[in-house]
Amino acid sequence: MAAVFALTACDEKPKSIDYYSKHTDEAKSVLDKCDKSGDDSVNCYHAKRGYRAGTAHEHMGDGKLQLDSKPY
Repeated sequence: MAAVFALTACDEKPKSIDYYSKHTDEAKSVLDKCDKSGDDSVNCYHAKRGYRAGTAHEHMGDGKLQLDSKPY
């Protein structure tokens, strides 16, 4: 079974970082598979970078400057 997966994974063309940044659910799924299998392929790298780029807004807020009304 693992040999079939390995052959399938090798034949699969890697998707771009940009693709994964727009499809973060798929990127997360790929990352989970990569973690479980120990795979360190180009596709895993692209999924990781794309997931980070696609979810950055969740970690950075809405991008609006928050000013504190209190003086320093």
